[in-house]
Amino acid sequence: MSDASARARILAAAQDLFQRRGFHAVGLSDILAVAKAPKGSLYHHFPAGKDELGARAVEGIAADVTAYIAARRAEGAGAVDIIGDLAEMSARRMEQERFGWSPLIAAVAHQTGADTPLLAQALAGAYAGWRRLLGEAFADEGFAPEIAQSLARTAIALLEGAVILARVDRDAAPLRAVQRQTTRLAALEREDRPPTNG
Repeated sequence: MSDASARARILAAAQDLFQRRGFHAVGLSDILAVAKAPKGSLYHHFPAGKDELGARAVEGIAADVTAYIAARRAEGAGAVDIIGDLAEMSARRMEQERFGWSPLIAAVAHQTGADTPLLAQALAGAYAGWRRLLGEAFADEGFAPEIAQSLARTAIALLEGAVILARVDRDAAPLRAVQRQTTRLAALEREDRPPTNG
C-alpha cells in the first residue's frame, strides 16, 4: 500500500464511519480495520489523531459541496433550487441507506467540544463557505446583502435540521420540505423588503 493510498483509505474509512455512527461512536481501531492500515500509518498522516482526521474528513466533504454549489451557480441555478438539490440528494442517499447514514457535516456538527478544536474549526469553515456562496446567490436575485446572508443561514439551518429529523423519523419528508419552505421564506422577504434592482 503506497503512502498516498494509505492516507486516502484511512480518510475514506473515517468519512464513511462518521456518516453512519457519528464522531464519538467511532474509534481509531474501527477506522484502521476498515482502511486495512496499521496504526502507525494513521498517526503518520494525521499526527493530531482523531480530531485531525475528523477535520480533514469535513474539509473534503465541504470542498465537494462548495464545488457543487459553484457549478450549479455557473449553470444559472438560483439559491432555492441549489438548496433543494442538496436536500433531495441527501434524501435519496438516506433512503438508499435505510436511514443508517447522514451527510457528514450534520453527523458530526453537534459532537464538537473542547477536545476537538480542529474539527470545530473545520465545521465553522464549512458552514461559513456555504453561507457565503448561497448568500451571494440570493444577492444575485436582488436581495440586500444582509437579507441574502440571513436567508442563506436559515436555509442551511433548515437543511441540517431536516437531516436530523429524517434520520430520527426514518422518513425523508423533512428534507423534501426544505425547498418549499425556503421558497416561502424568500417570498416573505420579498414582500417585506422588495429586492433591489442591482
